[in-house]
Amino acid sequence: MKSFIDIKNKNGEEYNNLIKKNVALISDSTSQLLAIGLKSCSYERGLDLKVFEFPYIKIQQGIDNIFASVINCSPDYVIINYSTQKVLDQYYNFSAEDRTLFYKVWLTSCEKTLKAIKNNIDCQILINNLTEIDDSIFGNFANKLRQSFKYQIRKINLNLMELSQDISNLHIADHLTLQYQYGSKIVSQPKFFYSSEIAFNIDFIPKISSNFLDIIDAMNGRFKKCLILDLDNTLWGGIIGDIGIENIEIGGLGIGKVFSDIQRWALELKQRGIILAICSKNSEKLAKEPFIKHPDMILKLDDISVFIANRMNKAENIKSIKETLNIGYDSMVFIDDNQSERNIVSEIHPKITVPNLPSDPSEYLTHLQKLNLFETASFTSTDIKRHKQYQQEYQRVKRKFNHKDETEFLKSLGLTAKINELNDFNAPRASQLLQRSNQFNLRTIRYSINDLKKIIESSHFICFCVELSDKFGSYGLISVIILQKKYNELFIDNWVLSCRAFDRQVELLTMNYIKSFAKAKDYKFIKGQYIPTSKNEMVKDIYKYFGFKSKNDFWRLNLKDYKNKNCEILLTEHE
Repeated sequence: MKSFIDIKNKNGEEYNNLIKKNVALISDSTSQLLAIGLKSCSYERGLDLKVFEFPYIKIQQGIDNIFASVINCSPDYVIINYSTQKVLDQYYNFSAEDRTLFYKVWLTSCEKTLKAIKNNIDCQILINNLTEIDDSIFGNFANKLRQSFKYQIRKINLNLMELSQDISNLHIADHLTLQYQYGSKIVSQPKFFYSSEIAFNIDFIPKISSNFLDIIDAMNGRFKKCLILDLDNTLWGGIIGDIGIENIEIGGLGIGKVFSDIQRWALELKQRGIILAICSKNSEKLAKEPFIKHPDMILKLDDISVFIANRMNKAENIKSIKETLNIGYDSMVFIDDNQSERNIVSEIHPKITVPNLPSDPSEYLTHLQKLNLFETASFTSTDIKRHKQYQQEYQRVKRKFNHKDETEFLKSLGLTAKINELNDFNAPRASQLLQRSNQFNLRTIRYSINDLKKIIESSHFICFCVELSDKFGSYGLISVIILQKKYNELFIDNWVLSCRAFDRQVELLTMNYIKSFAKAKDYKFIKGQYIPTSKNEMVKDIYKYFGFKSKNDFWRLNLKDYKNKNCEILLTEHE
């Protein structure tokens, strides 16, 4: 992690194609350093944050005074930054008899602030939980007393977590976990607080800035989708080709618990939707043997979406994994104990995240967990099934090699689709797709679940979701189309397609369907817009392909001129 000195002089001019976003930073303590940290750290994330800083105040009491100013800066994100020192000051102002209710009073005021922002500003809200200060009034006995500051702080943090489940656009930056990871000494510097009311140590600023930006990245579709794992001395101790399956260290053997815990961590990631892949310099038969035969293996072959073990260069094998999964290098994390292998992969594929591991294997997992590699802004039931969907995609890719003709390959898959209107049931997955899709995303508008609920209730929009299946299984919900109703035309407000369904003619099916729907409702035109980003170049000519005519940065199609495109997908049912 970079120091504050490393980041403070960064200049956005050395970066290309930065996306501009506005941030309203509201803090109960001096926030200039945090504003610098957020802006400086944003450049490497492809962002250029304009941070509007508001004078430090008692947030709950002063929000009404600055609310109009917050609205005027049109923030994409509102960051509310609390300091435990200020909360302690408020706590001491309560009488001893009232301190059992301090957390409720504090949270009621906090919730009022959050809901005022939610109801008046179309933005995402980020708030930090509270680091802990032990005022040492009761010692360990504080854990038994409702009125103790320790008890009240922990109640606040617990209730903030529950509050974030009720406010869909509220996200918690976990400062408390950072305190656990880096130690309390790095969190605050009393000298700075007493002289300037700077709540956080200068060395803590890059860490909390990065933590806030991890959440913003995830909301903008920048997150890790795939964990690629080496085998020897990464998932088990020892080199299986030298010592055999019976002598590898795993489970209770030697330092085997270290590797068992790494496997358990990887399994938990898979169960939350991260794709697992294996990249090993071994014979495939030898590499798979522990997954099949070793009783202490936690990971099984069925947990791995793509398994590549051979004597080829790992960078080439990772390229094959990328092409199979159809994801970007910046969505991948590669873990290998071998420094030279890490260096080669980093040099050839610089966008892949390749953590440098400690020399002691017992520190691997703690180190990896500190890096917060797999931030997410959503979690749905679809995530749990994702590894299976990519296993199926691996089978499709292998099948494709047997078909030289693309049309024959698509016919062999037996593709079928359903198109349904957006509803409360499919909105969570639709929102996730809108937030995560980058390549096939015509306008890159990130709609939250709360935004979609408003759209569902509006009479000005009609939205469709596409589900795709073939003989290997279901792709799930893979496309969302949001159409805005105009006088005699439909405007494509947004259209996204999951990378899992590229090259399956879903865009042909979709445009045919939009045309049929529009004509049935007596619309004369379809209008669209392409807003370029660094990742969506693949769809820059899509409107031209469908016969739209360009005019003033928009594209327009006269429906009488459109003829359905041939498509190998059977539309089985729709509403």
